[in-house]
Amino acid sequence: MSRVAWRPPPSSDAEGSPYRHLAVRVIDQAFRDLASPVGSAAGPESAREFLAGTSMLYLWCEVADLNLECLVARARKVMASSDRFSASAVIVGDNDLRQHVTHK
Repeated sequence: MSRVAWRPPPSSDAEGSPYRHLAVRVIDQAFRDLASPVGSAAGPESAREFLAGTSMLYLWCEVADLNLECLVARARKVMASSDRFSASAVIVGDNDLRQHVTHK
């Protein structure tokens, strides 16, 4: 998958920006939960379910203006790669998810 930097859509306004940022952070946290070896056992399982393409993921992708199909494909690839995930396999450093998902 090619990496495309996230850019706000041309019609975006300053009012929608905080909501898009929040939506990206929610999705980013799901990837982090998926990759985290610490915390509750329910965390990674809940993240797997969410990233499999739930209606909530669809809504967050709409708000974040991210491509749902690419995001679900990325999550499936990460989940299939191994039983133990490392955060670096999903997110590089502190860069957020926007740099790893193809923009709509």
